[in-house]
Amino acid sequence: MAVARMNRIKLAGLLKDRDYWLKALQKAQVIEIDIPENDAPVLGREEESNCEIEREMAEIDHHLGDLDKTIVFIDRYFPVKPTLIQQFAGVKTFLTEVEFQDLAEARNQTSKIVDQASALNVELAKLAHQEASFRSDLQNLLPWSELDLREEDLQGTSFVRVILGEVEVRRFNEVQDAVAAAPFGCELRRINQDQRAV
Repeated sequence: MAVARMNRIKLAGLLKDRDYWLKALQKAQVIEIDIPENDAPVLGREEESNCEIEREMAEIDHHLGDLDKTIVFIDRYFPVKPTLIQQFAGVKTFLTEVEFQDLAEARNQTSKIVDQASALNVELAKLAHQEASFRSDLQNLLPWSELDLREEDLQGTSFVRVILGEVEVRRFNEVQDAVAAAPFGCELRRINQDQRAV
């Protein structure tokens, strides 16, 4: 039997045999199997039930992901310190049937708390970013505070430039002489010094 090369073929069969035929055709390497995205076979009751279960499982996974994020968020600020035994055996929470029912009934309230916690986490990240930016600006401005320059000192001047920098200790005298010999008014102030630089 010969297999003729074709652009496209259609294969109809039982749903339970589908995987077998797809694997067999792929293994033969004589055709390329194209499965369209909207390939929706006619489902029986059992298949519909399985799809419903998969949808419910995906929804449960989504809620569990939200709960995990919330627990991590709360644990960051209100950690529960385990006892000595719990450190080795793990922390276990036992719920009675009544407690479980109470938690199940509070599902809507829990969902709101999860949403609020997620929103707070986003706001906290923004504030942390702003704090880092402010601290960076503060570090850049601190050396200027040591110059002891007043606003009056700069009044009436047509052009003022203040340059902050550092030079090696062994070259400081050269820089000082160059500033003193400048044809325009200059002033050199030493703010601080270590063994390496001024």
